[in-house]
Amino acid sequence: MVNYCRVKGCHNRSDRETSVSFFRLPERTREKKTKEMSEERRRLWFAKLDQSFSGMNLKNVRVCSDHFISKTKADLYQKVHPDWVPTVNMDFADTFQLSRSHCQRNSQSVKFESLTMTLARLRLNLSVMHLGYQMHASVSTISRTITDVIDVMFIRMKPFVMWPEREELRKTMPMQFRKHFETNSWGGRTSNKHITENCWVLTKIIPGDLILADRGFDILSSEKKHLSPLNVETTRKIANVRIHVERVIGLARQKYTILNGTLPIDMLMTKDADNTPTIDKIAHVCCALVSLCESVVDFG
Repeated sequence: MVNYCRVKGCHNRSDRETSVSFFRLPERTREKKTKEMSEERRRLWFAKLDQSFSGMNLKNVRVCSDHFISKTKADLYQKVHPDWVPTVNMDFADTFQLSRSHCQRNSQSVKFESLTMTLARLRLNLSVMHLGYQMHASVSTISRTITDVIDVMFIRMKPFVMWPEREELRKTMPMQFRKHFETNSWGGRTSNKHITENCWVLTKIIPGDLILADRGFDILSSEKKHLSPLNVETTRKIANVRIHVERVIGLARQKYTILNGTLPIDMLMTKDADNTPTIDKIAHVCCALVSLCESVVDFG
């Protein structure tokens, strides 16, 4: 069987380029410890290939060794390795090459590269080490640059995510949708109840307000009695509205995969003069960028 590289613009085939290796798409593992990591890696590979495989047998999709720095793909556990995903002669790599070849090395081109690199970090959750390979810079320089760009984006985009006045909400609220909110970041083991009790959202609501949350968001006591027939019927009627909350949250996590991965602890500890950790700035910037996209709900 002849294997073909599926990267756009690459014409390598196994019966002609005999010195080139061909690798399958990463498989999803069933083991609990590696399942999430394998799914993340597979998602990044699809993002790098940037094409539709509808109707194709994915087991036949191959990426050749010419798209890896070391000419071979890294192991699943080597997440910080630059060859955890293919990067050589891919769209993302081409972006940096174009910026270097078509722009003079001045302050404007450096700003462009810094912004592109930061957006790639947010969009694809690429490791700092990986970006260092792409930009031919040290890990410390890449990390410091991304933090600086995030600081600027956070300041510029701070007005994009806010809690409007009630009159503004009534005028701009879609027919089927209530405004979602963004809170500060918390550890993965923090309960929904604790977050709700210790965030600012409770200060914004008054008796009679209806709060729509993602499915599985449970802040009620386990001793809560069963819903009355009236409440059951009301819940059923708003179920199709609540799905939009899940769509908005899902959209943010799908577009900016850094929100899905495990982040280093220093992002939670690094704070500015306003006592805002970097992780909160990242979440805010991602939400602000999503808010600039087309609405998931029809305003008609």
